[in-house]
Amino acid sequence: MLIEKEIPIDDMSFYKYIDPSEICFDIETTGLNKKYSHITVIGCGCIREHSVVFKQWLLEDPAEEREMLIGFSDYLKNFDSIIQFNGNSFDIPYTAERCRLHGLPDPFDGMSLTDLYRSAKRLANVSSLENFKQKSLEKLFCIKRKDRISGRDCIFAYQDYLRYKNPRARDALLLHNEEDVLGLLKIYALHDLDTIADSFSIDKAEVSDSIELSFTLRRELPFLISHRDTEYSISISKNKGKLILYPLFCVRKFFFQNYREYYYLPDEDRAIHKSVGAYVDPAHRQKAVKANCYEKMNDCFFKQYGDDIQPAFKEDIKDKAFWFRSGDIGKASKEQLHSLCRNYLKHIFKL
Repeated sequence: MLIEKEIPIDDMSFYKYIDPSEICFDIETTGLNKKYSHITVIGCGCIREHSVVFKQWLLEDPAEEREMLIGFSDYLKNFDSIIQFNGNSFDIPYTAERCRLHGLPDPFDGMSLTDLYRSAKRLANVSSLENFKQKSLEKLFCIKRKDRISGRDCIFAYQDYLRYKNPRARDALLLHNEEDVLGLLKIYALHDLDTIADSFSIDKAEVSDSIELSFTLRRELPFLISHRDTEYSISISKNKGKLILYPLFCVRKFFFQNYREYYYLPDEDRAIHKSVGAYVDPAHRQKAVKANCYEKMNDCFFKQYGDDIQPAFKEDIKDKAFWFRSGDIGKASKEQLHSLCRNYLKHIFKL
């Protein structure tokens, strides 16, 4: 059974960045094993002007799965990119294997694949979501559902429909799949998190006890981000963001790169250049190595996830994070400030 309909869109804010060449896709199955279970429903949705064009294939007889897959594969040829939720791990390989078992080519071959589950995981540092299931993410977008069944319930609903031709079971199954597809279209903006560190511009930098970097995103986010950590806080509303760095009064080390030209003084716990160390008693000096070729400083430091602001300090030679002194931020160029903010965004959103 093929179901086709156009669903009018009242609010285009969810969909304005979706290209007509992109299509959302979701399946329901009788189990997780792609060799011994089969697909019961395939749902697809794309945007055409101010409507969602929605198609749904319902498998009314397991013997007709091949014909259903042919119809879906033919329709998919009209698109270049497919959007799914955790589909790279399940929906895509499952459907491709069912096609293979029926002697059909892989319908996704050559297509660009966008998995919004992977994009959603970028919120791990900045959200209090109980989990990263699609329904939880829809709540972040204030999306309300009508269906009340789970993916597991869909298996029983399909069995009930096959056995008793129960229209209520069929409708519950189809509604769940439809709302999964429509929900995918609405949470598409999560995909912007994948490129957030490369799609912003610095507006201004203000320095006081803290450092405040204001920035503008290339595209608006339809949800708020607000999070505070020990070293920073971040907030984003629509396309306006603010990153605030907080100071830490501590001891940090500046490591000299050419350690072979230095002596380490164990009594003073610091390194000095050999041109000066030549005058130190050999009993109180030793050849420096990478791990002890440093000069320590007690100051007000800010953390950075690159060595953008110079001089860059570390807590230990193996640390990946760097630190800079509060007095050095005023010497930073706009390019350095942009790189400082970019590396923070990459850290925060796990890029």
